[in-house]
Amino acid sequence: MPELYAKLKEILDFDTDALNPLIPDMLSPAEMTIVEQLGPEDFTAEAAAALLDISLEDTHILLEGSYRKGLVSKNPATKPMTYTLSNMYNLLDFFVMLDATRWHSYPQNIVKAADAWYFGRYGQRIEQRRASADNKPAEIVLPLDCLVSTSDAADA
Repeated sequence: MPELYAKLKEILDFDTDALNPLIPDMLSPAEMTIVEQLGPEDFTAEAAAALLDISLEDTHILLEGSYRKGLVSKNPATKPMTYTLSNMYNLLDFFVMLDATRWHSYPQNIVKAADAWYFGRYGQRIEQRRASADNKPAEIVLPLDCLVSTSDAADA
């Protein structure tokens, strides 16, 4: 298991053992195999079915569940459709939101450690945005007088 968890950490982009107790509840064995074997590259349902040695129908059901819990995103513009793995930040976000009862049943030390990692990662993401050229807002703020037409101004 340590080798598998090391591979999951690398591919899902997390750098702490604090999340290890959550992994069996977050990922099914089939999903762990997909992460480990197919990695960060886009993949098709057919590739996942061949890897898992299950029917394409069962694979679609598995991937739909993986999509709903934030493990994969769909790329419907590709033919055939491909899937892309997400990361632990998004997976943990979905996990906590979708199963709050289970989340609150974990021992406090696990919850606090996962929260610390999550909010630390959030801070890193904010700093990365600030440091990038994309940190400018996409919207343009116009003064109110630019929005008021001359006829509206005459009525006022």
